[in-house]
Amino acid sequence: MVDTFFLKHKLDQAKLRREKQTQFANVSTVRTFDLKNVQVKQINPDLAVVTFTKTWDFVRTAGSERGQMVVRQIGGTWKITSERSLQVYRNR
Repeated sequence: MVDTFFLKHKLDQAKLRREKQTQFANVSTVRTFDLKNVQVKQINPDLAVVTFTKTWDFVRTAGSERGQMVVRQIGGTWKITSERSLQVYRNR
């Protein structure tokens, strides 16, 4: 279960997969995709918050934003339980 995936909440694995397929169906050629300024804040032994700046340039769209992922250790494996945009800097 993913708590938050951008503007969607409480998505099970099937719904998350469909949402990602819909989003990536609109992406054509990836010219660049870059992550910078990655910061990890460990909240407790099983929970961390990761913030980063991502920049992308696809044929149809380009942009940059500050993003956040929440990761939890579930069954001994780290899983993303939330992903969202904190601030969009530019988008075309």
